Amino acid sequence: KNFDTNMSESTIFSFYNIGKDVLLSSSSSSVITIEKLYLDGDGQMIYDERSGLVLWDYILNQRSLSAVKQAMKNNLSGKKNELIKSFSYKMGENYELKVVGKGYYDTKKYTLLPNMTGWTLTKAQDWLKSNGLTLEVQYSEGKEDNIVLEQQYPESKRIDLIPNKKIILKISRKGGSANADKVDCLVDEENEKCIVPNFIGKTKDDFKVWVNGFSNVINAPDYGNCGDGGKILTQSIEQGTSVKDILGGSKTFKLTCEVIVQNNDNPTGPETPPSGNEGSGNEPETPPSGNEGSGNEPETPPSGNEGSGNEPETPPGNNEGSGEGNE
Repeated sequence: KNFDTNMSESTIFSFYNIGKDVLLSSSSSSVITIEKLYLDGDGQMIYDERSGLVLWDYILNQRSLSAVKQAMKNNLSGKKNELIKSFSYKMGENYELKVVGKGYYDTKKYTLLPNMTGWTLTKAQDWLKSNGLTLEVQYSEGKEDNIVLEQQYPESKRIDLIPNKKIILKISRKGGSANADKVDCLVDEENEKCIVPNFIGKTKDDFKVWVNGFSNVINAPDYGNCGDGGKILTQSIEQGTSVKDILGGSKTFKLTCEVIVQNNDNPTGPETPPSGNEGSGNEPETPPSGNEGSGNEPETPPSGNEGSGNEPETPPGNNEGSGEGNE
């Protein structure tokens, strides 16, 4: 079923008889030769998604595959093969007939994901970056800082099969539960939190909340005249700047805020009067000491003050300008 020819059966059988006679009368086993094709390649242990196991795979050499496919096309289409017009050999080695597809090809193997458990974060970053992968970090409490605890995909997985070229690594951090939600802008610099926002119209407290959202340490910001409640008027680093660019002290974040003027001319409150003010009102319980124009007290009179008020039991002394307010 897999053979097609335009020869008749009698012709085929005649060749069979001729071939049999040649073989029986010849002392060499290579009188009749068959062209050989060979698919070159190399073996590699690769993680198999379906079985969940690391299995041995034969990686075809693409140059070998191309040579074999071309030879098959030539044979099936009747196209004449190009004659070999030159070849090389060594005196000390036996010459071997060339086999199509077989040679000293450099088979390109797949790049596989290593086991990064125990690596430092920096080492893992460098390897992933050099192989065109991006990294997302998730922190977890550990004995040391910045050590890989887990990786999203298993060892020996083909990196060309990793979705979106992105991998998640779980990284250790002392007191990791407290810092689990903080962003590392050296690792996840594309995170929207790692882009400087517009602080104009916001407060210093809003800025502090943003700064404390990073696991990185931003060089001590200059808050300028920013006090509590004052709105931010200017920021030295423009909106849209990467946080990665301001780490290490290369740039300083400086803020200026509106000045809030405090009004000291406050009216006397209904309960507690201010101390040391002229013209203060009467107090229900405790009088101020050493103030001019103080009011009368219900129980104990002030001593040695000018303008003291009268008491219901003890009459006032000979004081000038006394206030005669009764309680």
